[in-house]
Amino acid sequence: MAPMETQVREHQIQLKRRLESIKRIHQATDTLEERISELTHVESTLVGQIQALETVAKHVRQALDAHVDPQDQMVVSL
Repeated sequence: MAPMETQVREHQIQLKRRLESIKRIHQATDTLEERISELTHVESTLVGQIQALETVAKHVRQALDAHVDPQDQMVVSL
């Protein structure tokens, strides 16, 4: 009877270890999902900033292209 009790105890220990591993995996999954959500938000913000910068750069280029010296029709260095 003692060998069976030992086997049962060992099996219980293994099951507890597996359960703890599964709990850690679930916690890690939750953490990863939160991080992915945060990064998605950051990405959206950055895309908006890039678009705004591209618009400003376009306007600056247009302003520089429009600034021509009337005497020799060359772009004036600023």
